[in-house]
Amino acid sequence: MPIEILILAVVALLIFWFKSRIVVPPDKQYIVARFGRLLPVLKPGTHFLVPFVDVVQIRYSTREIRVSVPDFIEVNLENMPLTFSSELRYEIQDAILLRESVANRAEALRKLCQTCVKEVVVQYDLDTILAEKQRFEDQVARRVHDLAKAWGVKITGFEAKMISPPDEVLIALEKKARLDRESRGAEE
Repeated sequence: MPIEILILAVVALLIFWFKSRIVVPPDKQYIVARFGRLLPVLKPGTHFLVPFVDVVQIRYSTREIRVSVPDFIEVNLENMPLTFSSELRYEIQDAILLRESVANRAEALRKLCQTCVKEVVVQYDLDTILAEKQRFEDQVARRVHDLAKAWGVKITGFEAKMISPPDEVLIALEKKARLDRESRGAEE
């Protein structure tokens, strides 16, 4: 009888050991709750929890995350509607703040990005946007970052994959370029 109790005690200790030990990978953060109350975020490394009481609620990646922003139309300084297709890159800095601030972070960041593009694009004409695309993208990224840091998010970049004016404007630009080439050819 005593040997069975000893075996049960050893098994119970092993279960307790394996249930209490948690290893957080280098690119993750875990949010743990004890009886529904959030504990401090677990950073990468080995941690010990109270088995059956502490529960890992959410696992966040600290790697750079990409969110594609669906095509949307904004009007620039010349009152010309431009179609944007873009991508936003971000990292989670504070998982608890993000959890408490935003229910759907991807959708919130998409909407915030569209709003910031709208605020910035009205300052530029088409030629400036296309000629200084990197400056335009940096300005949008800074604007989104300033607003999103209240959510515990760090914006690492914004890329306007496509900036497209209306078809009529494209046709007019092609005609103008062809006329310019022809006039240069006639001058020579």
